[in-house]
Formats: sequence, C-alpha cells, structure tokens
Amino acid sequence: MRRMTVAALAVAGALAAVAEVRAQGMMRGMGPMMGLGILRSNEAKEELKLSNEQSEKIDALMEQMRSSMMERFQALQDVPEEERQEKAQTMMRELAADVKKELRAVLDADQFARYEQINLQAMGVDAFLQPEVIEQLKITAEQQEKLQQAVGTMREQMMEISQSAQRDREGAMRRMTELRQSTQKKVMELMTADQKSAWEKMIGKPFQMPAFGGGFGGGRPRRPPG
Repeated sequence: MRRMTVAALAVAGALAAVAEVRAQGMMRGMGPMMGLGILRSNEAKEELKLSNEQSEKIDALMEQMRSSMMERFQALQDVPEEERQEKAQTMMRELAADVKKELRAVLDADQFARYEQINLQAMGVDAFLQPEVIEQLKITAEQQEKLQQAVGTMREQMMEISQSAQRDREGAMRRMTELRQSTQKKVMELMTADQKSAWEKMIGKPFQMPAFGGGFGGGRPRRPPG
C-alpha cells in the first residue's frame, strides 16, 4: 500500500511539473511525442500501412517514453525555479531526439517521411517555432518575433479557457478550436508566398487527426495551418 502511495505521489509531482512547464510555453519539444501518440490511432495505422509488429513496437516505445518523461519531469521539482525553464527545454529536446531515433528504426523511409508530415500538422502553429522549420522556411528574425508573440498570446488565452472548462467544457472546446484557427490564420499571413509553398510541401496532404492522439497531447481533429 505504501508503495502505491509513493508511486501515486511521484506521478502527481511529475504531472504538476508538466503542468507548470506547459503553462510556461515549454511544449515546443513535444512535437515528436504528439506524433508518436497519433501513430497508435487506427487512422495513422491505415495511412502509414503499419504492420502488427510495427504497431507493437510503437506501443512499447510509447510506454518507454512516457515513463522517461515522467522521471525527467519529476527531477525538475528539485531544480531552482530560475533554472527550470531552460532545463525543461533541454530535456524536451533530448526526449524528442530519442523518439525520432527510435522511430527511424521502426518505420521504413517512406513511413517516417509521412510521420514527420503528420507530426507537423499535429503541432499546429507551434511547428513554426521549431528550429528545423525556421531553417527550411528561412523564417526571418522579425517573423520569429511576431510568431512568438502570436503563439504566446494563444497559449495565455488557452490557459484562461482551460481554467473555465469545468463550467462549460463544450463551450471551452469550441473557443479553443476558434482560437487555434484564428492564430493559424495570423501566422500564415506572416509568411511569404515562397514560404507558404514550402510549408505545403513540408506537411504533405492533409491528415484527419484522430479524436485522441493516444498520449502526449495533440490529436484533436483540426485542419493543418495554411
């Protein structure tokens, strides 16, 4: 019984750390984990034509990464508050790199390429803050500043909506969807014609997100930005 209590407290502490990091806007590195969760859906399995063996390996990888994430976030509780944000960013980048490395060993080249497209779609406007996207689209410093402002405002409003969700969950979901869509529109208006064309190639054909991504966030039905 004591073991269960200790374990429950550990998980609660880790989740509290996750919530704090999410509130600070540190979820940029979560993209690969969001995509990993979506790979467990029937829609993604059909889209990528995953074999049973691949699906089993993805399930195992999901559990492995979930455990690793909890352990790492739990360790954040002992980090001074002024250092926590930077540590969280580094930790999420490392975790994201681990996911990509493991998935490359599970998926073939075509499957992995499509996974990356779906992953970018699942990330929504946060994708434009990823270093590889900034590099490929040649996003300028001025554009980056405006992107960060737009995404930051969206996150703040998301938090406000989330806090009132218990009173009207359906209404909160509708407001969040509208907020995502309006932010995506603002972000795309910042892009040049060439950047928009390059972005369309990066995300490939639209993928209908499953109702739930299977973990690590994301996965709500929505159209990709642009």
